Amino acid sequence: MPFEFWIDRYGYAAVLIAGLFEGETILLLGGLAAHRGLLDLRGVIACYAAAAFCSNQLLFQLGRAHGPALLARWPVLEPRAARVLEFAHRHQRTVVLLYRFAVGARAMTPFVLGMSGVGRVRFAGLDSPILLIWAVVVACAGFWLGDSLERWLPEIERSEHIVFASLAALGALVWLTRRLWTRAR
Repeated sequence: MPFEFWIDRYGYAAVLIAGLFEGETILLLGGLAAHRGLLDLRGVIACYAAAAFCSNQLLFQLGRAHGPALLARWPVLEPRAARVLEFAHRHQRTVVLLYRFAVGARAMTPFVLGMSGVGRVRFAGLDSPILLIWAVVVACAGFWLGDSLERWLPEIERSEHIVFASLAALGALVWLTRRLWTRAR
């Protein structure tokens, strides 16, 4: 089956699922696919933003309801959570508005903010526009990457499956490296 078939059939679902986790690699790939005309850029952004919003709200609610118990269960997370919590107590609005742009803090921060006393409505109201901006910026970067690749490599169309696979592999490698580095700390 042609490569385009898989993107056409499962592209939005992949963006949606990856958006539940960190997913910037898949968002870049979604922007690249949009440039190639395989997906709609607005659809990629909407899928990611919806999934990321749901994920953030779930993590926030988990932190609010079970934060200390879960940290006690996984003590390796406690030092990083304590740093984020301390900063969140001093600069609540700043943390909510900027954590999405801090590498390695996106998964932990909504959970910790749930423990910090930030209100549900305040968190959702501040988080929503920022994650939408994040989705637009990263998806458009993927779109721009497609445009740049097309200019530099005019025959890219014949090997676009290699480009997609390479970027996906690079994203997986970065994710694995960060995960292993976090565990080693």
